[in-house]
Amino acid sequence: DTFSFDSSGNIIGMMIPFSIRVIIPGQTYTSIEEAEDYSKQLKVFPNPGSATVHIESGVWTLKQVTVVDIQGKEVMTQAGSDLKLELNVEQLSQGLYFINVQYANDKTCRIKYIKN
Repeated sequence: DTFSFDSSGNIIGMMIPFSIRVIIPGQTYTSIEEAEDYSKQLKVFPNPGSATVHIESGVWTLKQVTVVDIQGKEVMTQAGSDLKLELNVEQLSQGLYFINVQYANDKTCRIKYIKN
């Protein structure tokens, strides 16, 4: 893990390397790379973040974004109709969340998100 510090020595950011494999139930794949294309085209930033999360799909229209806490409880849902979406996450407690993205073609992927 890599940490960023402010001038007082407080942690202000953390880089956590991880990889995600996206498998869509009921979908037939010729390779694991085909399944991963959906997450490769998705940008979620800043991550970690504290106020607004920007979600951008390079190719597919975003239909709905759901934020789920580590206990599996849906804490936020927002509809989309474009390649970009902004989520206001100020009211969320600090911690780890999963952002579930559903595209207009009903394909889905999940991204880990850290709320500062």
